[in-house]
Amino acid sequence: MHGRKRMDIQRLGLIDYLFRAIEHTEEGDSNHSIAMFFLKNYNRIGKLNIYDVADECYVSRSSVRRFCKQIGYHNFQDFKRGFRAFDFRYNYFMQMHEKENYREWYAGEVASTIKEVDEMISQNDLEKIAQRIYESKKVLFFSSYSSAQCVMEFQRPLVLLNKIIHVMTDTKFSAKEILACTENDSVFMVSTMGNFARNNLKIMADCLAYKGLITTSHDPDFKKCFTDIYYLTKKDYSNIKSVQGKYGTVYLFDILYNVYLKKYGNRNL
Repeated sequence: MHGRKRMDIQRLGLIDYLFRAIEHTEEGDSNHSIAMFFLKNYNRIGKLNIYDVADECYVSRSSVRRFCKQIGYHNFQDFKRGFRAFDFRYNYFMQMHEKENYREWYAGEVASTIKEVDEMISQNDLEKIAQRIYESKKVLFFSSYSSAQCVMEFQRPLVLLNKIIHVMTDTKFSAKEILACTENDSVFMVSTMGNFARNNLKIMADCLAYKGLITTSHDPDFKKCFTDIYYLTKKDYSNIKSVQGKYGTVYLFDILYNVYLKKYGNRNL
């Protein structure tokens, strides 16, 4: 974690970052201790002050401040506000698990999600995306951390069809690579809640390539930047972790691969 540039937590997700801080540091390292403490005491964060954290982690207050700055916050108070914002974003997701007959409700949501994706993204849309991927000199999928696995599952079997696409996540971010794309290239951004796209609007606006966005967010600012927007849902799920965002993305990439295979598979055998 040392030496990394300032990171926007809205991109990666605070909890995800804390786990990564643990994975990339050794026990006994001050950053490891602080990250572990925050994870174990998530519900207490709002009641703690910097003295409490320093005492319980056996580190100095300056170490706590430095940790907060390394992950994009001005100070510990700013960090606590970040936790509250994180709570708000995941409120919808947590409420889902409080429902009675959760299993039946969840199955219904997944089924309706698939139906809604079919309504929002037509077969013609899928064929246009597949054609764009096939004809572009370079194809870059720029994904938030939470959607990265889904995109990589799409990336791997395309190799069997002699098509290489590049996947970039917010943990392996390169503005230089995006800005190096030309009119012959295509950049697709996957940002289910819209935060990732919102945080990178300036970079995308300066990119000369075709720009497609896959999202559940209906933020009007996106229309100014992206060539095409593929909405997974009719409803706006900006900043909301939803069943629709999760399974809509998985379903979309599965059917997109099927369309690509049928349209271009025989040409590469």
